[in-house]
Amino acid sequence: MNSLADILEYWISSAGTALASPPEYLTTSHDLHEILSANVVRDDGKIDHHGIRYDSLDDLLVCSTYYPLSNDSELINLRSLRQLCPSHVPFLDNRLVDLHLRIPKKYRLRRDLINRAVQRLAPELAAIPHPSSDVPIARSYPVQYLGRQVASFRRKHLPRHQPPKYHLNQDSWRDHARFVRHEDFVIDAIRKHEPTIRALPFLDWEG
Repeated sequence: MNSLADILEYWISSAGTALASPPEYLTTSHDLHEILSANVVRDDGKIDHHGIRYDSLDDLLVCSTYYPLSNDSELINLRSLRQLCPSHVPFLDNRLVDLHLRIPKKYRLRRDLINRAVQRLAPELAAIPHPSSDVPIARSYPVQYLGRQVASFRRKHLPRHQPPKYHLNQDSWRDHARFVRHEDFVIDAIRKHEPTIRALPFLDWEG
């Protein structure tokens, strides 16, 4: 895809496949080609994509591929949280995006820039086995990939010599239900605040 027209045709064909049988509320008098052609244009040497200007076709493709910095499940969680409370991303600095756009393609495609930077700046840190693979990040990508597969199989199928604490697991969050069942702090807090709980009409003390 070497031109803006190629990009538009690719997006149109992809969207057409995804919306082969769109629901009724998506019907419109304008087809997808008209919408994209009117809103993704070249302007004064730059590319304007629905009001956002990109310096080059490469920048447009990179930003369309990598941003927002999330995968689908995390993005759904983030959007849900934004409906409940203010959300801040303090480390997403615009300068990081600018730096990313300046990285040559041959480095960007390897997808190991952070690991290689750690090896150069803190070799003692790069020598520590990573918890997901039990292999240091200083090792090559094939070795790290194989290490992740072996570590995943071992955690799933092989017994541990020293099993972890009951509330720990491989997920992002501890097993709260098991943690509550094995610790006394919850029932202690309930007993401590018995007068308050009994005074609240929407709580059943006996329950």
